[in-house]
Amino acid sequence: MPNELDLYTPQTLTEAVNLIIPETFYLTKVLDTGAPYLPGTESLLFDVVTHRRDLAPLGHNGDPATRVDFGGGYKTFTVTPPQIFLEDQVAAGAIAARRMAGQSPINAGSAGVDGIVAALNDYIAEKQQNMVDSIARRIEWMWAQAVTTGKIDYTDSNGRPFSIDYGVPSGNLFTASQKWDASSNAGDPVLQIQQWQRQFAKVNGVKPTVFVLGEAAADAFRGNKAVDGWLKSAGVQVLQINVGTNEDLVTPVGTIPGVGTLVEYGGVFPEGGATKPFIPADCLVMTHPKLWRMAYGAISDFDLGAVPVGAMPRFSKMKDSKDGKSKSLFVESHPLPILQRDTGTLVVKVCGS
Repeated sequence: MPNELDLYTPQTLTEAVNLIIPETFYLTKVLDTGAPYLPGTESLLFDVVTHRRDLAPLGHNGDPATRVDFGGGYKTFTVTPPQIFLEDQVAAGAIAARRMAGQSPINAGSAGVDGIVAALNDYIAEKQQNMVDSIARRIEWMWAQAVTTGKIDYTDSNGRPFSIDYGVPSGNLFTASQKWDASSNAGDPVLQIQQWQRQFAKVNGVKPTVFVLGEAAADAFRGNKAVDGWLKSAGVQVLQINVGTNEDLVTPVGTIPGVGTLVEYGGVFPEGGATKPFIPADCLVMTHPKLWRMAYGAISDFDLGAVPVGAMPRFSKMKDSKDGKSKSLFVESHPLPILQRDTGTLVVKVCGS
């Protein structure tokens, strides 16, 4: 009789891990909207557009071709995405302990075996879900780094650096000339955001649709005297919204007609024994999902079969320990958010010193 526990092949586990819906994170949800880039190679080859949005020159019928040079408008990247490779132990004793109290692990027929298999099913599903959620949190961190700095830069636990810089111009990362602080009330957030929206559209060809505020920036917007005046003005209103979506750690702040809805993002991540916000507290971030793409490098593993490489967001397998007392459950992913135009994010420090 075949061992029912042998059903957990890499193909089965990988199918399961890619069907799992991870914990929802705001930046991932609003920016990862298209089909992922899965080239089937460990390194990714892609272009970031840097050229001006020039009009094609006009002429008359029969004129010779107009010589142009659009090739210089792209910066080509070859990047091996970071590896996320997680291992979690599944101990035989932990599975056996999940059977009902007093239930014999050895019964006539298959009832006892089925009980152990059911317990293992539940345990694997629980561990896979936790690992997928952990990967989703790291991907959200990567989105936050890219959208707020134009870079992803870190040093791994072994002291090895990883860095990619999409070349966002300094003019897209700046401090507002008139800040929104309630103490000065110098700036008019509504007019300023409209001006920044025009600035963004001129260089990207699309208006921003994503407006994300850090917590201090959201408070400064709410407390600004000019915003209060817009709320009270006849015929023109900034609609204040008080109900947030807690699952995303996002609270709508206000809607500017003709612009869009500003949201406050309160998500944080652990770093160095403390917590840091995904969005800098004093900043406004403006972008559009059309200018981003999620990519995954291929995963190389002999357990994939005769051709040990696969193009997929996540790969999973399970291995027995040498002593037979435990199994190791693995989940792997090689993610990288890609900014497709170097001007595709605009970050403004709108409050604070």
